[in-house]
Amino acid sequence: MKQRIFLNCTILVLALAATQTIVSAQETPGLEGVWFADVTAVDCQTGAVIPNVMPFRGLYMFSHDGSLTNEAAFFVPNTPRRSSGLGTWRHTQDHTYTAAFRFFRYNNLDGSFLVMRKVTTTIVLNGDHFTSMDRFQDFDANNNPISSVGSTGCNIVTAIRLQ
Repeated sequence: MKQRIFLNCTILVLALAATQTIVSAQETPGLEGVWFADVTAVDCQTGAVIPNVMPFRGLYMFSHDGSLTNEAAFFVPNTPRRSSGLGTWRHTQDHTYTAAFRFFRYNNLDGSFLVMRKVTTTIVLNGDHFTSMDRFQDFDANNNPISSVGSTGCNIVTAIRLQ
């Protein structure tokens, strides 16, 4: 009789463990993956869209190890060219994440170094969509913050999961 109770309890425990594994596998993968984004410049204080600043598109890849790769597509004339962005991300709570990445910007005329831009962001995940508020700050070649007009600002990002 004791063996039968032990066997039934063992089967029950294994069934519960299998159920938890299946439920876990069906959950969304969080932020990990590749995302296609629309980026719009906004006023940092009010969140209002800044007129005459063209939105652009970007790709984000959030890797399982906490690394972040970012690429932007600019179709705006006279916008400085830029490198890919590299950074990190982490889960903070519930559906919220933080991330930071940096990229280089180059002079259009000769391709020389212009600034290094740091972007910090808070991301709110909703299934296969996310929205974020980005803040950026430009730095000189010695990694000192630049305070001239246009060297700081904000963007709203809306993105969809590609995979």
